[in-house]
Amino acid sequence: AILAQVVHLACCDGGQSRPRWGPTSASGTATPCSTANLCTAGMSRWLGSLSPRRLQTNSGPEGIPTLSGPVQAKSNKLEQDPLLLGYEGGSLEKNCGSENVPGIVPGLSLQVEVTDDNVGNNDAAENEERRGNADLVSNLRLVALAAVLGIFVGAISTTAIWNWRESVASAAPLTGSDNSSMDNSSIAESGNASRHRKPILAPALPSQDKGQPKDKTKHRNCMAHSEFHCLLDPGCRWFSYQGSFGANGSNCPHCEKWFGNQARVTGCRDWDPKVYCHFMIFRGASRWKDSDPRAPWFSDALGKYQVTQCGMDPRYSPRKRMVCDVWCDGAHPAPCYGQPRMVGGSMHGVNYGGRFIPEQFLGLPGTDEILFKGLRQPRDGRKLSLCDVNTSDASLRMTKFLNLNIKEEHFKLMAKLGFSIVRLPLGYWNVIEMPGGGTPRGPAEAVVRWRALQSILPVAKYRMWIDKVFASAKKYGLKVLMDLHGAPGGQSGSQNTGCGCGKDSAYHFPSNPAGIGWNTMLGVRAIEAIARICAHHGETCYGIELLNEPYDPGLGK
Repeated sequence: AILAQVVHLACCDGGQSRPRWGPTSASGTATPCSTANLCTAGMSRWLGSLSPRRLQTNSGPEGIPTLSGPVQAKSNKLEQDPLLLGYEGGSLEKNCGSENVPGIVPGLSLQVEVTDDNVGNNDAAENEERRGNADLVSNLRLVALAAVLGIFVGAISTTAIWNWRESVASAAPLTGSDNSSMDNSSIAESGNASRHRKPILAPALPSQDKGQPKDKTKHRNCMAHSEFHCLLDPGCRWFSYQGSFGANGSNCPHCEKWFGNQARVTGCRDWDPKVYCHFMIFRGASRWKDSDPRAPWFSDALGKYQVTQCGMDPRYSPRKRMVCDVWCDGAHPAPCYGQPRMVGGSMHGVNYGGRFIPEQFLGLPGTDEILFKGLRQPRDGRKLSLCDVNTSDASLRMTKFLNLNIKEEHFKLMAKLGFSIVRLPLGYWNVIEMPGGGTPRGPAEAVVRWRALQSILPVAKYRMWIDKVFASAKKYGLKVLMDLHGAPGGQSGSQNTGCGCGKDSAYHFPSNPAGIGWNTMLGVRAIEAIARICAHHGETCYGIELLNEPYDPGLGK
C-alpha cells in the first residue's frame, strides 16, 4: 500500500490526472494519451529502470496537440521506450487511437525525432526542472524507506514489550539466598523465623506441594486496562485490590507491606483464581515474620484481593466475583491454604440427608420404628437399605417416614444457626419413572431389589416433599443444593445408594466399562429431571451435585 501511494504521487500531481513530467495542452491540462504513457514512464523512472524523456507539444491539425521534441538515443538507434507505444518502424509515427493502444483519444499523433544531442545542453530552466524532479523522487524514496523502517521497528518494539509483560505476569522465583517456596508453618519452625523476608510479588510455584492447587495457567492476550474490556474475552479475568487510602492511611497496611503498589498482582490476567489466591497472595503474605494465617486480620487482608470473571458469553453471562480467603485443615501445625470464595461472605452448608435415602446408622425418627420395622438383617453382613423394604405396606411406611422427617421448623433452625445452603440427597427413583417398568441392568438378585426400591412410591408423590423442602428453604432465606446420591445400578455398593450390596466394589454404574451403557443413560435422564426441578425453583436452587461418592477401584487395592 505504501509503494502504490508513493508511485501515484510520483506520477500525478496532487493525486489528479496531471502528470509531473511531460506535455500539456494549450489550456494547461494533460491529454489522456500523454497521461497514460507518462505515468508509465514515471513509474519506471521511480523504480530506477528508465530515465524520463522530456517532450514538447505543438498544435496539430484541427488544433489537436501533438507530441514532438528531442529524445535522447544511443548511436542514432532508437531506444525502446514506453513513450513510443505502438511504434511501427521508420515512420516514427503512430496514431494514439489505434487498436493497439486502447483507451487513448483518436487523432492524437506522436512524432519523435532521433538526435545525438545531449539533453544536458538544454537551457538552465530545463536543468533546474530536472533537478527538482529528481529531488522530489529522492524525497519520496526516503519517505517510503522511513515508513518501512518504522513498521519494522514498531513490530520489534511491540514484541519486546509483550515479552516483558509476559515475564512480569508469570511466576518469578525469589531472589537472594532463599529461593525455596515455604508455607507459613515451615517459616515458623525454621531458624530464620525472626528475620524479615522480602515480599515476593510473583512467587515460584513449588515442584511438589501435595494437596495444593497446581499452576495450570495458560497465557492469553489479556492486556485490557479496564474491567469491562477485560471481561469481553471469556478467557481473561479481572484481578483487583479493594484496599483504599484515606486521611488516616491505608485500611490494609499489611497489604501495602506485602505487595507495594499492587501492580503485579492486579489487572487483566489469565490466572486461575485458585492459583492466584494460594500461590501469589497467600504465599506472598505468609513469608513475612508477623503473618499468622489463623489470625482474623490475615484473612481480612486476603479478602482485599478480588477476582471477577464472566461466563463463556460475556454479553449475557452475569459477572462472578470472588475474594481470596484462608482455609486451614485444623489447628497448628496443620497446613493452611489460600483459596477463592464468593463475595458476600462465607457459605455454610448443612446436609439434609437420610430423608429420601434412609440410612439406619443416621438414627432419624421412625427409621427402625416405622420404615424398617419387622425386617430381618441380611445374613451376608449387609446393612438394611431402602430396597429391603419389600413389603405390602411399603408405600405407607415411606409416607409416614417422610412426614415425620421433613418439617418447616428444621429450616427455621438452620437459618438461626447461620447456615445458608441445604444439601438435599436424592435417588434416581425419586425423579424418573423407569421406561416400561424396567430396572437398571445388573445381577438378577440386584434387579429384584432395585424393582422393590422403585415400587415404594411414584415419582409424583416424592415431588410433593421435594417441593416442600424448597418452599421451606425459600421462606427462611436458604438455598438448596440438589444431589444425585443414588445412581441407577449404584455408583458403589454402599447403602447410601439406596441399595447396599455388602461391599463398595459391588457397583453397576456404569454398566458398560467400555462405553456409555444403559445405566449411564438412565443417570443422564435423572440429572435432566433434577435440572428441571432446579430451574422451576429459580434462585432458591443453588446448584446440582452430579454424583455422590462414586467408587474408585484404586481405593480398594
